[in-house]
Amino acid sequence: MQTSSKMITALLFIIFFSTAAPAMVGGLDTGIAYFGNQSAFFTLGNEIKTQGPVYDTADSETAYINKVFRIIVQKGDKIGRDYRDEGNLHAYFAFLLGSLVVPYHEGHLIHLVQHDPIKDLCHTNLNNGEFIRNKRTKDKPLNPYQAFTKYFKDVTPRVTPNCNQFDPTQPAVQYLASLDRLSAGMMQIVLHWHIEDYVSLNKHLSVADTIEYGLNYYYSGFNKVLRNAVPGRKYSCVFLKGTNNIDYFDLVRGSWAGKYNNGNEYYTCRLYNNPPASKEAKKRDKAFKEDLERFTKTKENMFTQNLQDLERRAYDEIIDGFLNPTAPDGSPASTKNIDLLLAK
Repeated sequence: MQTSSKMITALLFIIFFSTAAPAMVGGLDTGIAYFGNQSAFFTLGNEIKTQGPVYDTADSETAYINKVFRIIVQKGDKIGRDYRDEGNLHAYFAFLLGSLVVPYHEGHLIHLVQHDPIKDLCHTNLNNGEFIRNKRTKDKPLNPYQAFTKYFKDVTPRVTPNCNQFDPTQPAVQYLASLDRLSAGMMQIVLHWHIEDYVSLNKHLSVADTIEYGLNYYYSGFNKVLRNAVPGRKYSCVFLKGTNNIDYFDLVRGSWAGKYNNGNEYYTCRLYNNPPASKEAKKRDKAFKEDLERFTKTKENMFTQNLQDLERRAYDEIIDGFLNPTAPDGSPASTKNIDLLLAK
């Protein structure tokens, strides 16, 4: 947990299995979003192999967030490196910024959590699948309950054993679920929509694999919009008004709103009601914008509160490069500390 001067937040807003879009957490900046509502976590069987970092509730947030930051930057650079190679540093910094904001917003940087002891934190309706039994979605061979049963229950060892199988005096690891019962993990990936390349390969049990999978999904929208936007005709909301220049702030936002949250780039410009956005979509877009502004305006978030040394310098380079991709003397913004972090 955070240093003693900071209170751990008791608010969660998360999910497990839905449409093609992870949903949002958002609005939290005083510590890791934690655990006041145990219904937001699956409790994993002791034989289940996971790949961390795992957040230990008896430990410091600082070490954990520095590890997560390194993974995000490594995966973000790997996926978005083509922009840098093409000389488009603004797009490169924008994608790295989006890579930080999306998991911050979606799962508040939490994926796996260890409790020692687990006590009574196992939630029966989550671990036995009842929470999802009556959920119905279209266009997929498995509905959410069928997917949960196949990949969480009808396997050996069981991913989520019944709660009466846990010794409350022993440790256990929990996996971020959700309050609307439809998505899961740090990137809030909708599991029954992402079975073949994600769940069936057990990538959902790995922090690094989950970050990479989610960022690839985000990139697919970001890149398509960036490469195909035409002023006044296609994705026109991502241009600075009256120009042919990309508004990278709205590109970061629109890539989340369209592909990531709504499952289709068509909805990129729902930010400006084109196509018309529902009241719920407007609330989600407002929340994402508020989180994005924690990076670009107020500059106060869990990364700024916890990153240290090289990690903090690399973070500052990403934000400064996004805001000012060209230095006052005309030279490109520095990537020195990002490169040092990548080589670490």
